[in-house]
Amino acid sequence: MVSGLLEADTFTVLGEAVHAEIAHKTQWMGFNTEKGQSTQLLPLPEEKQAVASLNEAQLQAVVAKVKAISRHFGKPQDVEWAIANGTLYILQSRPVTTLGSLPDSSGVKVLWDNANIVESYAGVTTPLTFSFIQVVYTEVYKQFCEIMGVESSLIEENASVFQMLGLIQGRVYYNLLNWYKMLSLLPGYAINAAFMEQMMGVAEKLTIPPTVVVSQRNKYVRLATLVSKLVGNLFGLPKAIKQFYALLNETLTPYETTDLLLKKPDELVAGYFQLEAKLMKRWQAPLVNDFYAMIFYGVLKKLISQWQIDDKGTLQNDLLTGEGDIISTEPIKRIRALANQLCEDAVLHPLFLNEEEPTILSQLPQHPIYTQLQAYIHLFGNRCMGELKLETITYKENPLMLITLLKSYVKQGVVSLEHHHVREQKIRQEAEALVAQKLNNPLKKWVFQFVLGQTRMRVKNRENLRFERTRLFGTVRDIFLTLGKYFYAEGIIDHAKDIFYLTKSEIFAYVDGTAVSVQLKPLIALRKAAFEQYASEETPPPADRFYTLGMVYHANAFKNANTSSITLEGDSMKGIGCCPGVVRARIKIVKHPNQAQALEGCIMVAERTDPGWVPLFPISQGILVERGSILSHSAIVAREMGIPAIVGIPNLLALVIDGELVEMDGATGVLRLLERQGEIIHAE
Repeated sequence: MVSGLLEADTFTVLGEAVHAEIAHKTQWMGFNTEKGQSTQLLPLPEEKQAVASLNEAQLQAVVAKVKAISRHFGKPQDVEWAIANGTLYILQSRPVTTLGSLPDSSGVKVLWDNANIVESYAGVTTPLTFSFIQVVYTEVYKQFCEIMGVESSLIEENASVFQMLGLIQGRVYYNLLNWYKMLSLLPGYAINAAFMEQMMGVAEKLTIPPTVVVSQRNKYVRLATLVSKLVGNLFGLPKAIKQFYALLNETLTPYETTDLLLKKPDELVAGYFQLEAKLMKRWQAPLVNDFYAMIFYGVLKKLISQWQIDDKGTLQNDLLTGEGDIISTEPIKRIRALANQLCEDAVLHPLFLNEEEPTILSQLPQHPIYTQLQAYIHLFGNRCMGELKLETITYKENPLMLITLLKSYVKQGVVSLEHHHVREQKIRQEAEALVAQKLNNPLKKWVFQFVLGQTRMRVKNRENLRFERTRLFGTVRDIFLTLGKYFYAEGIIDHAKDIFYLTKSEIFAYVDGTAVSVQLKPLIALRKAAFEQYASEETPPPADRFYTLGMVYHANAFKNANTSSITLEGDSMKGIGCCPGVVRARIKIVKHPNQAQALEGCIMVAERTDPGWVPLFPISQGILVERGSILSHSAIVAREMGIPAIVGIPNLLALVIDGELVEMDGATGVLRLLERQGEIIHAE
């Protein structure tokens, strides 16, 4: 059989099911008694050629014996056997050597995706940050279900569903199987699953329905509960947001105004749990607001289409431009104002143009502008790239980064942001004039204005509440950094920032006496080596979207099933238009905000952005982002500032060339590569 000389019957047994493939056999191997037990090929009688080589009893005997052997050795076995005179003989048994490289095909199939979460947790994320946000996201989704009318008892019965995140080779992913299970718990899902999936933005429906403990309540009663909660939450939201801000300020201000080194480690741990109880488990107001931002934006877009107000598909974006009072634009205004003052100061201007950052910072305390710089750091010191990763070095921790940013602005000279304000107001006014022209029905006009007003308010609140989340994460960062300093001072760890290679539970357990291991240095060294390997350019990162089978970390490749090359045919690419305006300029691919000095007159291209990128926006002629949605941070800020922008352009960085001439249309989302001349471009 091994050589292929003879055909063999194949029996596949899975549980009680047996699948048999009976070969057509014309020969058999028998003993040649004349030559002393050697073997010879003999013809098989025709009546036996299609008969199975094992009967049912023999087959079950083999199955039972192989299972027993596998149980004995604790792993699947490759067993060789024979039957002679009705007796089953075991000839050899060894582990199945190929299983180590194969995932368990009968295990749970999970879809992992980082499409939304990569905006907050790009690249490698340390164990401390992941252990912190894992709890945060679990609580957030539980609170969301409560808001949507899911019974508390049902949430507890499905507790495992709310493990929403995974850490794959040091990178954060959504577990979309659990996300989908959570979705199926919502009232109304059983009645209209397709609508709920569309409303919640499910990108790819799972082929196997998720299994959860279902509610025993009548589905129509649950749906009525959902509707009543939606109405109540809508009208109660302004008061809830006001109360949330008050609670946030009351809770965070003592930490923001106190030197945490004055607190003992056990006090810092107690402080963390106080934050968790008072804020992280009471995050309902931002959740409700984000939900309504999504709903009202979708309704606004649908009304524009159904009532034929505009057929370009971009009017809803124009109507959201220039809302004002968005906190994310405040850092830009302050940085620009500081830079203009520096440009006009006879002493500071040459200092920023000619000296290095440490020299500049050492001389600034002698000038009145230093007070303004300190005020900026106090308010926005945590608003930087990667602000939700606890290991991120912020302006608050290292003011030299802020000096670097100011230097890039000073090199541009005095610049006014007024032209952005004028442009965004013009876009808004033209959009409102079009609506007034097309809508003559008083009822339709009232409905449209109500939906538009709600959309504007919810989107603005969404961005402003994100800043409050940054404040909370900044306080948590300060707590763990202070614990790191204590651990370092006592010789528990080698560096204060080694604290980020421990999990939250490990740190707290060391303080409160529940640690199962107190030798933290070897543990940190092991994790450092692993995470440095994850971040190495020699290690290909996992795909943005992939499936795993069975044990996630065993034998799964974390690769997209579609491994074909990325192809661009012609000279055009398409994304999501966020803010109108046609710009023709050369592109500058930016991988980090500190590259701001090279953006003058260019269109900025980035894989994704977070609030730390905002200061680069006014320098750029336009914004192109590979990742993101219409309600992502970059889209909201670009609209508010009137800067032409396109987000969600698939494979953008793989297909464009740094410095090439392009034309972007921020309304239609079309990007043209003007120097390609229609050739087909391939990228692996």
